[in-house]
Amino acid sequence: MMRLLGWALLWIIVLLLGGVLAKMMLADAGVMMVTWNGWLVETTFWAGIGFLLLFTITILIFIQLWRGFAPTRLWQRFRQRKNQKTAKKDTVQAVNAWLAGQDDKAIVALKRVADAGGSDRLPRAMTLALGWQHADWLERQAELIQIDPELKLFAYAIGAQRLWAENQTKQFIAQMNQHSELKKVPWLRRHLWQSLLEQGEGEALLDLAIIAANIQPDERHSWVVKGAKLAMEKLTGKADEGRQLLKKVPKATRLQPEFLLVEIDFWVSINDHDTAYKKLLAGFKNGHFEALLPALSVIQTDASKKLALLEQYEQSEPSANYCRALGQVNLALQLWGQAQSWLEKGWALNDRESGLMLAQLFEQRKMPEQANKLYKQLATA
Repeated sequence: MMRLLGWALLWIIVLLLGGVLAKMMLADAGVMMVTWNGWLVETTFWAGIGFLLLFTITILIFIQLWRGFAPTRLWQRFRQRKNQKTAKKDTVQAVNAWLAGQDDKAIVALKRVADAGGSDRLPRAMTLALGWQHADWLERQAELIQIDPELKLFAYAIGAQRLWAENQTKQFIAQMNQHSELKKVPWLRRHLWQSLLEQGEGEALLDLAIIAANIQPDERHSWVVKGAKLAMEKLTGKADEGRQLLKKVPKATRLQPEFLLVEIDFWVSINDHDTAYKKLLAGFKNGHFEALLPALSVIQTDASKKLALLEQYEQSEPSANYCRALGQVNLALQLWGQAQSWLEKGWALNDRESGLMLAQLFEQRKMPEQANKLYKQLATA
């Protein structure tokens, strides 16, 4: 009500002023003359005042239009739109570099995004990455993929990482297999290989480790050995499958002692002791004598041949493995004194297996006191 009263009062004042001015214009029109460079313009005073007011209003309108459509303003808007496009493009480059494990390139790209004034892509991506514990996270992921398909790989990667963090191993492996491009992401790749190892999928791990790109040779070799060992252990006694798998295994891996032990066990499991013995000899010649010694006991071959082999690699300071192996061979040859001597040396090096075989030898040789004493020592060791 008060506002309406104010407007009414304003209109009354305007009308009064208009009436006064109209009366003054009728009473005395007045004269206004303007001279410039030999030119003379003559008009009534009130017409001159109206012209000046119109000119002032025109100038003000022109100034406002200039501010809105001036070349500098248009240039600024053009630069702003260009910077926004650049920032969006650099955001995708930063995300892809991060996924590829190229942190330096990701930082450089993010700096360009900041210099360009930021991008609306980055907040959406960060919201998805930091809010994976929210109940509506899957809806957010689907929305991001629909709105911005160029960030699809990023959305899938965060989804896979979410499954890994929640220990949903089988679902994580399924997600990685469904979107094979995720296997190129270094940190997800390591998670996948560890999951395959835990799930007993050695052959799948072996295949992935062999073909993986952008990986350090030592890291690749480590995973290839783990996958090959696990795969061979599952194929014990399966001749055809085992031979096919061995064709996949790189030569460098087959020369490693940890894999040779598994391969020798495989050949023994299919009763191919000749091949197992050849593999053992090759390992010995490559400098893995100590690591491969335990495999000698599982290979069925002439005991005298084993004894000659061990004497060929005689050690100045015999290890527990060496003492035990010579003890076993001498037992097989029924050289009781030599067997006892080597087993006693092994037991002196705190080798429980040597101690147990020595106690059994005492029983076999009708030496119950020594056997019982040794059993007590083994029980309390």
